[in-house]
Amino acid sequence: MSFMFLHICTIHTDTQLRTVTDSVLYPQSVPPPQQQQQQPGTPQPFTPNAARYPPGTPTNSSPLQQQQLLQQQQQQQVGVLGAVGGPPGTPGTPVQQQQQLAPDMRSPQLMSPSQAQMMQQQTQPMMHPTARQMSNGDMQMRPMPQQPQMPQMPQQVPVMQPMQPMQQMVAPPHVQPPPYVARDPAHGIPRPDMALVGCHFIVLDWERYTTEKADQMAIKTMVRSLGGDIEFGVKAYESQRPIVTHGIISYLLFPRPGGPATAVEQTLHFMIKEGKRIVTMQWLVDVVESRKLDVPWRIAHLPVPMPLEQMRTNHGRIVSVAGFPDTERGAVKYMVEAIGAKMMPGLTQHTHLLIAKNPSSEKFEKAREWGVPIVNLQWLVDAYLGNGRVDLEHPRYQVSQQPPIEISCGTFTLEMLHEHYKHILGSAWRVPIPLTDDHWHRALANKQEIDNSEKAFPLKKLKLNTSPAPSEEEITAAHEAEPPTADRKQIVVLFEGFDGELEEWMGRKIRMLGGEVTDDIVKCSHLISIDGKRTIPLLQALALGKNIVSPQWVNTSYEQKQFADTLDFFLRDDENEKSFGCNFKLSVMRARKGKVFEDCEFYITPSVYPSPEAVKNLIEMAEGYKEFKKLVEMAGGIVHADPPSPAKIIECLETDKPYIMIATECDMYILKYLTDAGCTVYSTEFVFSAIMKQEVEPLPSFIIPPNSCAPAPLRLPSMGAPSGGGSVGCGPSSASSTPSRRTSTGYAATPPGPVPLTPTQTQVEFASPQTPRIKAN
Repeated sequence: MSFMFLHICTIHTDTQLRTVTDSVLYPQSVPPPQQQQQQPGTPQPFTPNAARYPPGTPTNSSPLQQQQLLQQQQQQQVGVLGAVGGPPGTPGTPVQQQQQLAPDMRSPQLMSPSQAQMMQQQTQPMMHPTARQMSNGDMQMRPMPQQPQMPQMPQQVPVMQPMQPMQQMVAPPHVQPPPYVARDPAHGIPRPDMALVGCHFIVLDWERYTTEKADQMAIKTMVRSLGGDIEFGVKAYESQRPIVTHGIISYLLFPRPGGPATAVEQTLHFMIKEGKRIVTMQWLVDVVESRKLDVPWRIAHLPVPMPLEQMRTNHGRIVSVAGFPDTERGAVKYMVEAIGAKMMPGLTQHTHLLIAKNPSSEKFEKAREWGVPIVNLQWLVDAYLGNGRVDLEHPRYQVSQQPPIEISCGTFTLEMLHEHYKHILGSAWRVPIPLTDDHWHRALANKQEIDNSEKAFPLKKLKLNTSPAPSEEEITAAHEAEPPTADRKQIVVLFEGFDGELEEWMGRKIRMLGGEVTDDIVKCSHLISIDGKRTIPLLQALALGKNIVSPQWVNTSYEQKQFADTLDFFLRDDENEKSFGCNFKLSVMRARKGKVFEDCEFYITPSVYPSPEAVKNLIEMAEGYKEFKKLVEMAGGIVHADPPSPAKIIECLETDKPYIMIATECDMYILKYLTDAGCTVYSTEFVFSAIMKQEVEPLPSFIIPPNSCAPAPLRLPSMGAPSGGGSVGCGPSSASSTPSRRTSTGYAATPPGPVPLTPTQTQVEFASPQTPRIKAN
């Protein structure tokens, strides 16, 4: 009689396989099947089925109840390994009369490969609705067909994990990227005087910011005094790559397809790849001013996303701004110059464009009256990003009370402006700058070196070495006892570079000896200067041939109770004298023999002023113009209010009489009728260099290229030679405060090196003489 075996593991004819399987699944259970004695028709207890039906399960329940109970056990996954069922029948029913067995619910890990295939072929439901519980009598042993030898099963039963309900299987939430951060608050925020601790900067395009070694030293002093460090050039990055944290550059220079990559392009590529933070010099300036390290928050803090050569549209344009506070003007000026335009402090009829923050300013009204195009900050942003819009009348660029974008827009807005910004911000600014003990030790060492440097802080050492000054009562008593002689009264000094307290101490010593103190360079006999930095008082003293002495002259004279010899204490500054190519004592001696600009005629355009440093305390640009005009006149020059006529130029050429024109790039349109005829126009550096050396050297580096400014728009009919007229305004211009790099001597029609790219020049007529100007802002 046929029989069937419903054990959880199929009994194979191979005794060894059967024994191993039972011992693995059911340790300490019944012996192998061949040791069991079963009588037909008599149910025998069966341990595996007992595991399937735990104790307490009713055997006389209805099939439907048994089915529900079995399904509940399967869902709970409490070790149910199989289920069987069949149609009603009695014990001993032949297997041919039995229905197909229910699907095998064992875990695939506990099944042989042949059983897994059989499992996949079954299509019957797990339990028939009329299924009953089969007794042990229904299960008769019969030989199974020969199966291929299977590998032995592992000696450990896999642990089955409970299955999670479908409603609990929820997709993982979207992971937000970490925020942009500059410092880790857990490590503490450095105090303001150590704001740059842990930062090491590399300036890739250093030629754009510095022209002399003195400029680099000034920037390095500023950064090191705040705990950071800075180097210049690509080679510095190669030698200090592990500790570099920031790269400073103005334009994102990527290698051109098919062309060789420059050293700057390759270095920039490596820095971005290595996760260095890429910023502009304007970001560093704003961080130094705020004394707080922060992520880029202004558009000017990230480089222009393309080379300057691709921004030809705005090159040479004369741009003026209105309505921006002083805290934003520096960033706006940086963006204007970055797109190739020229920033003019004032507004004239020849201005190409006015960028206004709001319509409530005098400049805005005058620009509308003169027909000067007016745009908002959005135009400058689009030009900075290289969007290529040229329609100034587009509604997007119209000025309103509420500007569409702010100059300080925030980091998350910056990454949306351009795909390159999202890339360079990326992960670099999501990781705080490390702040270890090594960083602190290095920063404190640099700061201590700067603080103790006599070149960086000359007043600090001077205060320590200065003896106490006499009181006012002691001065009065000394003069009553011995009135000052006439020779001593001729000593009139002017202090340059001193703070108020030190100047007061030095002044009392001078008055104790019978001398006087003044603030007028013309009245003074001695200029007492801390160092040889080029300042307006120093230039004026050189032009007038004044005595220029060091502070030690005052201390020595006070100790000797009489004024010491001036020549023994004449100012010496080897570094600055080498940088400017002069000797202060020799220049003073030359000035006393004759004025450097004697018999020279000048015309100075209205936007010229001495230097940005010289006009920081000047309210209007006209004061800067007067200061520069005064400097030229002190050196013997004759300054004309109006530009020269062609007849005057011809006369000077015939008589070999010098006629020198000084201008800025913003004012080149005024002299275009002369530059078209081949006349040369110089920058302010021509005057500064001549006064420092007391020798006229018209070097090619002092010449302003004729095509440095875009053609001015024609708005009024031509009425002859144009004139700049008077000017009122404030703010910086293109005049440099430091000498340009010197090359060769002699005259030249064009400057050496590549000429800046400009659009095609067109012949236009210009506005009438006495071009009106209004004050800035």
